Amino acid sequence: MHKNLKCLFVFLFLFVSKFVFAQNYYKISSFDIVILGSSNLHDWSANVTKVSGNLFVQNNTINNVNISVDATTIQSSRGKIMDNKLQDALKTDLYPIIAYKCLLNSKLAQIGKSLIIEAKGSFTIAGVTKKSTQIVKCFTKSNKNIQVSGNLTFFMSDFNIIPPTAMFGTLVTDDKVTVSYSIIFSKTKK
Repeated sequence: MHKNLKCLFVFLFLFVSKFVFAQNYYKISSFDIVILGSSNLHDWSANVTKVSGNLFVQNNTINNVNISVDATTIQSSRGKIMDNKLQDALKTDLYPIIAYKCLLNSKLAQIGKSLIIEAKGSFTIAGVTKKSTQIVKCFTKSNKNIQVSGNLTFFMSDFNIIPPTAMFGTLVTDDKVTVSYSIIFSKTKK
């Protein structure tokens, strides 16, 4: 009986290990993330300069995507004054991290080597978490890196963010912003 129990544990370990170790771990190796907006006077943009994150691939499916943006490092095309206005609007003194967590991916189409997926997840911005569904393009590069790209449009007010103003209120930014992103994930050890 003891021998059978030992064989059962070995079998279970090998069976579970096959699935656990078949999972590939990827970390962000490069990125290009730009926030695009407009105001009553001109368009504006801001570059995200510090990002970390990872994803897992198991059975050719992307799982567990986690991305963190250091909101204190976002740099506007309009200079330091706009940077400060963005920091204030995002409440970075209380909530320095913008976080994204993917909860579910569904394949919509395959175009050549690219997969078009519907990603369902959640964003936490300025301390407020909202669910999000977006269309994402995933491409496996020749070096086995995974490129994820797309555009996400949302309203600042959805996250209790008051759109920044300037020049004594004569310049008012629009509530709607678009985040354009291209992120490269490289396979690595956990």
